[in-house]
Amino acid sequence: MGYSLLGIKTPHWKSLRTKISPIFTTGKMKMMMPLIKECGENLNNYIKTVLNKKSEAKEITGKYTTDVITTCAFGIAANSFVDENSEFRIAGRKLAGDSFCRYIQALSYSFGHLFVRLFKFKFIEADAAKFLSDVFLETIEQRESSKFKRNDLIDILIELKNQEDWDDDFKFDGDRLVAQAIIFFSAGHETTNSTISFTLHELCLNQEIQDKLREEIKNIINKHGELTYEAVQDMEYLHMIICETLRKYPLTPFIQRECVEDYEIPETGLIIEKGTPVVIPQHGLHWDEKYFPNPQTYDPERFSAENKSNITPFTYLPFGNGPRNCIGERFAMLSSKLGIIYIINNFSVVRNSDTQNPLTFCRSDLLQAKGGIRLTFTDI
Repeated sequence: MGYSLLGIKTPHWKSLRTKISPIFTTGKMKMMMPLIKECGENLNNYIKTVLNKKSEAKEITGKYTTDVITTCAFGIAANSFVDENSEFRIAGRKLAGDSFCRYIQALSYSFGHLFVRLFKFKFIEADAAKFLSDVFLETIEQRESSKFKRNDLIDILIELKNQEDWDDDFKFDGDRLVAQAIIFFSAGHETTNSTISFTLHELCLNQEIQDKLREEIKNIINKHGELTYEAVQDMEYLHMIICETLRKYPLTPFIQRECVEDYEIPETGLIIEKGTPVVIPQHGLHWDEKYFPNPQTYDPERFSAENKSNITPFTYLPFGNGPRNCIGERFAMLSSKLGIIYIINNFSVVRNSDTQNPLTFCRSDLLQAKGGIRLTFTDI
């Protein structure tokens, strides 16, 4: 992870981010729409096979998100709905492990790199990392030999590898090359999967919100004639719902930054010195009554056009903020929205006797419901 965009320090980080960012432009998102829609159709067809049965939502949506990230970013068909134990799905499950040991490893990585080196902690399990590394290197080799271009993440990584303007002490090859692909797979997979599954949980508990969303989806699709990128952007209530899900269920408990200059906290006299690690508690901010009244209540109206201006700046941080915000935010939002659209436009999501309310959570580096997200899909 230290070689990835998440772990590289400036100035190399700034150069790398600038060169990778073109894959996440609006134009690229529009180009990805047909690929994501195909995954959405496969999701629909799979849900038809589990109608009226007790289901674990995250395992189902995990198939969708695995297929989306592999086809959009790497040009690989994971076929997760056909082969439930495909190596990509196995890797995805391991990347989202919920063991207490993994939790300690993640904390050690964030707060004490000495512990990481001393105990040889790995952010990603070795066998999952090896599988992904082998696949990505093979894909890169095939692309280079065939000269085939798909304008995806792999093509951008190849271009970066072949550029000659890197500093002598920073060569973009080997582990640095593979690290970008692995971190995009893990972050892209888990962010979208959690967002969709937590949203489904809240929709099954709040039928009036679900019904209102379904009405918007159908009206907007009818207005545009089909499900297009522009249609998705027109779905304001869907956007409000996703934002509220990310408020109530932030995937990571905190963001770590480094102070770039001495800073005095107003009205305290306390000075944070340059170079000091700063931990920003996303969950604490998102659940603070001062900023979000009745934080335990799922209320998409917090993010309506009339209300969102009332949110105190920098208290809502699902993707971070500033120059180091999540580079894949636009992709995560689009793939999450499309997953919800395909489900709610075609099915109803209802609670069953296994549905938790409220949810309990694992001791993990990523927010995960203990026992999973239990619900039932039915025909509308």
